[in-house]
Amino acid sequence: AAAPTPLFSMDDFGYQVDDQGVLHDFVNPDAPGDS
Repeated sequence: AAAPTPLFSMDDFGYQVDDQGVLHDFVNPDAPGDS
């Protein structure tokens, strides 16, 4: 399952999709959208 595409650059904000298709924010772990 693919995560929805954010409205900003994943590179700029440190978002990555893991092998389960879960979107993680590695810059701000407390941000919404983390698993």
